Amino acid sequence: MVDGGGGEVALLVVDDIPVLGVKFGDRARALQAARELVGRVKVMGPGGQDPRVDIRFEQQADGRFTLAIDCGPVALTRLCGLDELLLRRFRKAMKKNVFILTSFVELSDGQLECLVLTEGLGVVVCSRVV
Repeated sequence: MVDGGGGEVALLVVDDIPVLGVKFGDRARALQAARELVGRVKVMGPGGQDPRVDIRFEQQADGRFTLAIDCGPVALTRLCGLDELLLRRFRKAMKKNVFILTSFVELSDGQLECLVLTEGLGVVVCSRVV
């Protein structure tokens, strides 16, 4: 999920903590992306690289934004295609500088399944906005 998977980004707020991630139409692909993200963070674990996480909002040529999330010098993930409304909702919800990265599955009835809630797959991020 370093490039965000190229899909739409979903935002859900759970107990005042924003949960952010790419929406997938295929559950297997969503699980794979979430597991890759968790695995990447495990490699960076204690004693590894700088645990500080920085997030940046980079404007794209089409007017939307990319959310760049870096752990020290390493790119943790890039979520592309955020519109201004989603960006504002995310910033407003991120009161404690904590959020969760995961994947979402778009179900056939249009509902979203959040994998951090159903599978426990996600990464809690304590960040500073740069």
